[in-house]
Amino acid sequence: MLQCSDPAVVGQKRTVARTRDADLSAFEQQRVRMNTLQIHATWRVYVAMVVAQVPAALVGALAAPTGDGFIDLWYGAAFGLPIGFVGGLLWQLRAGPETVMRHRLHVIALGIFAAALPVLGVLTYDTLRQVAAAG
Repeated sequence: MLQCSDPAVVGQKRTVARTRDADLSAFEQQRVRMNTLQIHATWRVYVAMVVAQVPAALVGALAAPTGDGFIDLWYGAAFGLPIGFVGGLLWQLRAGPETVMRHRLHVIALGIFAAALPVLGVLTYDTLRQVAAAG
């Protein structure tokens, strides 16, 4: 095996290897940073949705429309979700309206999800009430 003993050539090889590693590392760091920003940019909507669901779930459990504890909690949380979404969206718009525009498809998907759960709850109420009564 041939090895080069010229210090200039050996130094160049080490520099090229370090540069290649540094570029890959910078690329990976950029990718991680982008993923973190996408989640971080709309965090207020998520927080408001969860915060609204907790008391709504407790109200659902106290109202006990079906008689089954888990289903009652689910109904309460489902009906609290749109309120949390609207509150989170308003909070996000006040804090940084550009993030809502930049991630508008993400925010629209959250809004559709927040609207779909109560609709699903209304459509399945009779079925779940019968399941709770039978079980």
